[in-house]
Amino acid sequence: MTAGTDNATPIVVGVNHVTADVALRDRLIFPVDRVPEFSSRLTADPAITETVVLSTCNRIEVYAMTDAPAEAVQSISSLWSQTCDVTIEEIKSHSYCQRGIDAIRHIFRVACSLDSLVLGESQIFGQVKDAFAAARDHGTVDFYFNHLLKETSRVGKRIRAETAINEGAVSISFAAVRLARKVLGDLTTHTAGIIGSGDMGRLAAEHLQKEGVHAFSIFNRSLGAAEELAARLGGAAWPLEEVANRLHECDVVVSATDAPTTILSKDHVARAMSRRHGRPLFLIDIAAPSDIDNEAGTLDDVFLFTIDDLKQVVRDNEAQRHEAVAAAEKIIAEELETIVAWQKELQIRSTIIKLRQKYDSIAAVEIADATRNMSTEEAQRLKVFGESLLNKFLHAPLNQLKGMSENGDAKSASYYADLIFGLEQNEDPGEQNG
Repeated sequence: MTAGTDNATPIVVGVNHVTADVALRDRLIFPVDRVPEFSSRLTADPAITETVVLSTCNRIEVYAMTDAPAEAVQSISSLWSQTCDVTIEEIKSHSYCQRGIDAIRHIFRVACSLDSLVLGESQIFGQVKDAFAAARDHGTVDFYFNHLLKETSRVGKRIRAETAINEGAVSISFAAVRLARKVLGDLTTHTAGIIGSGDMGRLAAEHLQKEGVHAFSIFNRSLGAAEELAARLGGAAWPLEEVANRLHECDVVVSATDAPTTILSKDHVARAMSRRHGRPLFLIDIAAPSDIDNEAGTLDDVFLFTIDDLKQVVRDNEAQRHEAVAAAEKIIAEELETIVAWQKELQIRSTIIKLRQKYDSIAAVEIADATRNMSTEEAQRLKVFGESLLNKFLHAPLNQLKGMSENGDAKSASYYADLIFGLEQNEDPGEQNG
């Protein structure tokens, strides 16, 4: 992999809660252990220089740097199809694609939760950072995306500091608990089961506790993690294999694991219901892929809700955040201007580097020749003088090149700089337009 070329542009290919339902997103989600291989195979493609994969319950997106966007989109779709055993047609009919400044705007909006199912939720910012960090560990990001992550973090901090987007913001977990209260009413007399002790599970448990729930059962693959969360809640910890046996003891169950397959089948839930003697069971599946068989929701007295069922809860929140969203969008627009200026500078960057390297090399040879018989002190003084003189000579032309680039004329700037200063020749910009 090499750093992005002067002509490289960022693109985004993805699906989210708007374009694909839970069933399709479950099929398109990348298994964690397959992401490094997927990313490495993509960056091995000559059209793609950098790659980041963002995979959450509500969206799966591939970010890439490319100088051939159409070919890159085809490569991403094809490899995605092979990796997840989904047809290219399904991907194309449910995905979206952004490129250039629109792709950067999309990444900013995603990281700042303006594109989330739950507007203002806080988890996505960390998930974006984790995706970029993982890509860096896999060796599939370079100069451009490293810079973009810094800008994304800065934009996110501005929006959190300058707007009310996170005030009263609900996470997926909180939306789930609000739905439970709406269906069951007062939760203080109900027992809760939490399947998975990751961020989503912990948040759900904390929100349930605030609603007055006192009895918790925590089920997790790692018993130690379950015991830690149970100790904070005053509940009991169980290995994940026990969930089917103890499901009947829970009134509200929130499942949020990263298991690759279903944890609770329809039969598991049916057996639990036979021991509940008509008492309703409220199941909330906020995992991706799904933890609970959808068919379980067809059983009497079982209320099963998935991420897609939380949309109405989210809509109730959106109206009161309209003003904060407008302020956040304004900040993003301002920051995109900074990105555009940086991109224009990048377009002339290689020409400036070639120019500096050529004349630095000439100056070094001349200074070395002139100082051959001088003392160390005299040679150093002449070296400083020569470098200072060179900087003064190059100051005006370099500023002119940067100015032309900022005005959108980077190609002409590179061409004439190459021609005048004897650098590697580029195509005449007049011929490009002719």
